[in-house]
Amino acid sequence: MSTGRIGTTPVLQVRWSKAPSAGTTSLSGLDDNSVSLVYSVGYEAVYQNGVLLSRGNDYTATNGTTITLTTATVAGDIIEVFANQTIPLTDTYSQTVANSLFVNQATFDAKGDLIAGTADNTYSRLAVGTNGQVLTAASTTSTGLSWTTPASGGMTQLATGSLNGTASVTISSISTSYVDLVLYCYAVNTNGNGCFFRVNGDSNANYGGLYHRFYNNALGGNAYNTSGFTSLINSTGETTPDNNATGNVVLEFPNYAVTTGTKNTRCLSYWVSNGGYKTVAHAVHAYTGTAAAITSIEIFTGGGNFTGGTYVLYGVK
Repeated sequence: MSTGRIGTTPVLQVRWSKAPSAGTTSLSGLDDNSVSLVYSVGYEAVYQNGVLLSRGNDYTATNGTTITLTTATVAGDIIEVFANQTIPLTDTYSQTVANSLFVNQATFDAKGDLIAGTADNTYSRLAVGTNGQVLTAASTTSTGLSWTTPASGGMTQLATGSLNGTASVTISSISTSYVDLVLYCYAVNTNGNGCFFRVNGDSNANYGGLYHRFYNNALGGNAYNTSGFTSLINSTGETTPDNNATGNVVLEFPNYAVTTGTKNTRCLSYWVSNGGYKTVAHAVHAYTGTAAAITSIEIFTGGGNFTGGTYVLYGVK
């Protein structure tokens, strides 16, 4: 059995072979090999003793199951019929039907375009977004999807400036749209008066702290200190043995924008005094003055002016 090519009507090829009795003109039914005679009219080929007979002249074939010979057979004749019977296919697709089910290439307009469902058995083109955008669910759009720019992460600079020549600098109107604040103070010179901080302009006894300080010179030394509620946050810059020191401070305010509870602060500093003392201090402070978000930070000395230093405040997402 063989079939036709894709795109044409398939055929079933049958070889019907029989040695009929003498005087036979009507051929039908089973052959000598128990094969039934079936054919599609016009697709049959009839051979008598190996000679191809002429349709309409030597035989007629009109009903798909019977062939009538014009001349009756004689004893010893062999009749063979090659019956190419067309087979109608079911559950087939026409080109029009197939085209309606495939995604048309004309739907795409540009590199990166996507196909997205818009309803049951319905789709449309979703144009590519811009560089850096991400695809997110969006129930209000026709496709249920949207290209959006992700919320920026990392650190955003909110303020910067110089401390040199000032006794106090206040960073005010701090945005509350961040998670944490980080304040860096570089190359700060305390002129022997120390480096301190306050929040929200509060100079009352609403600050508590605990810090570990290590300093070294020829003598060395260390201290572990706690303080009750005082009026400031201490970076320990004034506690080196000969006081006048230059250093860096990192001050962190986690969850500074919450409006309940205390505000905790982490402080890490490193100082080198004019006498060569090197001091490293790590401190934890708590501000209990108000439950409001921190919106201002003051940097100040214990007296006189700073003689050097730069501050930078960052908001952390």
